[in-house]
Amino acid sequence: MDSIEKKLIMLFEVKKHLENHNCCTMGGRIFAKEDLTEIDRKIEKWSKVGAFTGLYDKDLNKIHVGDEVNFLGMVGEVVFECGAYGIAFCDTIDWDFISEQIPIITGCNNSLHACQNDNFISLWEIMWNFNCEENYCEVVEICERKEAQ
Repeated sequence: MDSIEKKLIMLFEVKKHLENHNCCTMGGRIFAKEDLTEIDRKIEKWSKVGAFTGLYDKDLNKIHVGDEVNFLGMVGEVVFECGAYGIAFCDTIDWDFISEQIPIITGCNNSLHACQNDNFISLWEIMWNFNCEENYCEVVEICERKEAQ
């Protein structure tokens, strides 16, 4: 059993205990009913870590939620947000740079089509704009496989 599974089991046990009690201790930590929203959020997040996105990186490695990836020199984490798999970045995305890279990489004079969020780009937007074939996303490379925090 890996550490994510252990954490999920612990959180499910805490949640079950809090249904009938005001607080409990587990793993050296005290939990109260007020923690249920945070517990549900962590269960949702950790349940998705390791989920296969259905896509492969430039080296034909499966891309999973939680992977640290490189996209055009920007390093971010694969996440599932607002109903889409994508890459979340700590820094603001340079959309002008991405737009400049499309014709260079694809050989087409395509315009950027994306929601242009500050810190998130969906894998669908990447696949569409860079003319990626099938489930192969050649502009994304896995740097490291991560676990939930």
